[in-house]
Amino acid sequence: MSIGALEILAGLLLWGWHRKTRPVGAVSVGPKENVRRNMVVLAWLLALALVVFLSAGVLVHQDAPWYQSINPDESRLPPAFQAIVFICYPAYIVIGGAIYLYMKTYLPGMLTEVRWFLLVAVVAPFMFLPYYDAAIFDQRMTLTEGLYLAAYWLTLVLWLSVGIAPMVAKSIGAIIGSLAGRSGPQHH
Repeated sequence: MSIGALEILAGLLLWGWHRKTRPVGAVSVGPKENVRRNMVVLAWLLALALVVFLSAGVLVHQDAPWYQSINPDESRLPPAFQAIVFICYPAYIVIGGAIYLYMKTYLPGMLTEVRWFLLVAVVAPFMFLPYYDAAIFDQRMTLTEGLYLAAYWLTLVLWLSVGIAPMVAKSIGAIIGSLAGRSGPQHH
């Protein structure tokens, strides 16, 4: 089975699970269930962050050793590029879709508050396109290459702080509120 077929299957299974387990009608939830739902959102956000850091932080720089050690055929994609394009990019969409479906179903109040942050978290990682330069790790890096790497990592940190951090803070606030027994907004 190809990677693309597996990704489509994973997306369909998530959608089917969502359709089968969603609550019918507006249901008020207790603090324990609210904590569980927010923990699920945090787990999905962690999965998205791990995939993004794997692709944008680790795999993107594996092409330099590939070009330094092998004289690659220009028609062949380096293995790291294949992993980024064929596994990580679709994973952004599948995980982002799962977060959206889960929040739309189980935490609709929270989704209205973090909708734009979720959009940034899912779409922005596509900006982290691989930079191909075999000399990227040379000691003689030019100023422009250094500025590029600084801007690249700054963009990654901004993605984390603008896309992921507000949703994590919102979920943690809801968990703390539920555990403290506050009668604040229960997202249902």
